[in-house]
Amino acid sequence: MKKIFKFLMVIALVVLFNPVIAKADSQKGLFRADYDVTVNDEMEGSGFIAGNNVIINNRINGILFGAGYSVNVTGQSDYAFVAGNEVNIKGASFKDGFLAGQTIEIEGVEAARDIYAAGQNISLKGSVGRNLYIAGESVVLENIAINGDVYIDSANITINSDTIINGKLSYNEDANIVISKMTNIGSTSTYKNQSVNFDVDPKVSLGTRILAKLVSTLTGLLNILVVGILMILLIPRLFNKLGEIKANRLLPSFAWGLLILVAVPIVSLITLVTYIGVSTGIIATVLYGVLVYLSTILSTYTVTSLILKDKVKNPYFILLIGLSCLYLIKLIPFLGALVSFVMICLGLGLLTNLIKRK
Repeated sequence: MKKIFKFLMVIALVVLFNPVIAKADSQKGLFRADYDVTVNDEMEGSGFIAGNNVIINNRINGILFGAGYSVNVTGQSDYAFVAGNEVNIKGASFKDGFLAGQTIEIEGVEAARDIYAAGQNISLKGSVGRNLYIAGESVVLENIAINGDVYIDSANITINSDTIINGKLSYNEDANIVISKMTNIGSTSTYKNQSVNFDVDPKVSLGTRILAKLVSTLTGLLNILVVGILMILLIPRLFNKLGEIKANRLLPSFAWGLLILVAVPIVSLITLVTYIGVSTGIIATVLYGVLVYLSTILSTYTVTSLILKDKVKNPYFILLIGLSCLYLIKLIPFLGALVSFVMICLGLGLLTNLIKRK
């Protein structure tokens, strides 16, 4: 069983990771990760940049993947995928931008085509060559020129002076919207949010939803716990090595995992559309799905071991405690999804680092 597992890991490494690792360069590599990351030099190929505080000032001749608590982008890229608690895009340029965060501030940006933004508070200044798609609690447009249409789903919408929308402005009809007279908008329309209302007792409905959520969470916990126990039984050396990992290796591992999480589907898709690469693409996709599922087990075990240190030595109890805490956190809106994402990236990165050591 160990030989089969190692063989599968080698296949996964060669098929999934080799196409992107081969591009890496010590000076102009596509991968940067640290607690504080500032990138000023030009990067050939796509750039994967992650950390707590991220500053990206450079030209990336490819796709930008940026993630962190605070992400600041002033450089250029072909496409921009940026996520963080605070996302600040100033003076940057790209073809399409995909942005997600608690607070998103876009100023002086030049998007050749579309911008997609989702967050709590979003403000935009700049120019959009085609369409703008926004979803958030509060949206502010000011001094921005949009050549196409604008689609907004928000509770509060403010469109200030010097805003030009050549196409149609569409927004949800229940939004609180303020439009300055100093704007130029081609046309406006509203839409109704689709919702289903059931004539039931609200208390019963809420209780039923809570019960269903708890049952679903418990079922998921039991399923992944069984898989984790089997993994400990079959490959105990893997968990021994995970227990030896130091805390300073977590952030680099997370960044590697983010790289793998984003890059592998792209590589798999490319191989699937080529005649000679169909088999490789199918294998890569299957292995990718398996590794993503197992990654949560690996990261949870590692983090729990670091927290408990020598207080609990039984690997089964460590896994039980860690997964139980993780699934409780998953019940918390937004935070649960964020923590799950972090644990998946961390697990993929830890597995990659262990394979690289061998």
